[in-house]
Amino acid sequence: MEVADLEVRFGGVVALAGVSFSLISGECCGLIGANGSGKSTLLAALSRLHHGAERGDIRLAGESCVGWSPDRVARWGVARTFQTVRLVADLDVRDNVMAGVMPGSATGNHADRRRGPFAVLRGRASDASARVDEALQTVGVTAQRKRRPTELPYGLQRRVEIARAIVSRPRVLLLDEPTAGMTGRERAELGELFGRLAGSGMAVLVVEHDVRFVTSTCDQAFALDGGRVVARGTPTEVIASPEVRQAYLGTGGAGGAPGEVRAPGAGGAPGDVSGTSSVHGTGDAGGTGPSRGARA
Repeated sequence: MEVADLEVRFGGVVALAGVSFSLISGECCGLIGANGSGKSTLLAALSRLHHGAERGDIRLAGESCVGWSPDRVARWGVARTFQTVRLVADLDVRDNVMAGVMPGSATGNHADRRRGPFAVLRGRASDASARVDEALQTVGVTAQRKRRPTELPYGLQRRVEIARAIVSRPRVLLLDEPTAGMTGRERAELGELFGRLAGSGMAVLVVEHDVRFVTSTCDQAFALDGGRVVARGTPTEVIASPEVRQAYLGTGGAGGAPGEVRAPGAGGAPGDVSGTSSVHGTGDAGGTGPSRGARA
């Protein structure tokens, strides 16, 4: 996926301005930014859930998808999750994941699309069933497949959402704050999962506030502020950039050595990310991120 000079407006408000980046197959890319910086608006534009006043281009394997419908983008191979859990309470875990089998995708077929999202159950039931089982196993919720989402803790509900997103084997996976509200152990497990998904050939974009998660999980990263890209590079390069320090920590150039990100009053050696496990919180972070990729 390649994004060039993307601009999104809501009336007279510019939500995104001149945003350009590429997502590479086989890599996990992190996106950080304060609340209101344009992260969720960007994901809505990439998945074509937002068609507002827009300039620029979004290309999938070299083909412009501007003007495409959300279902066409999904059938091409773009899947996403949302900030809040969106599972169907009346369906068990397995059926929630089955709902992610896209008609017209590699699992379904184009004729299925005209008969509704569950038509694949009547046509390619065995293939769909096998892919659902694979997705459940991949995210680690096979044992919970017959339970309802309301019976599961929050962390497992998030995993079910990810399983639903990957069941059609997307080429591009967009994750909107997937670790929000999770424990440190749950975050580490998801980081390992995202690395495996990227390693399977997906281009993965993770929107996160947790700096430590981004540095330990992502190959590349970029930061948004006021709807503009203010830094890009490896996670440690992005977090250490003066623009990110100024935007999120209020420390642009004051009281720190070059390459250092330090929260006000926090200690730490130059070159580390001290006192910032979140772009709006405290903790610590480190690591240079993994390295794994062609543009999706």
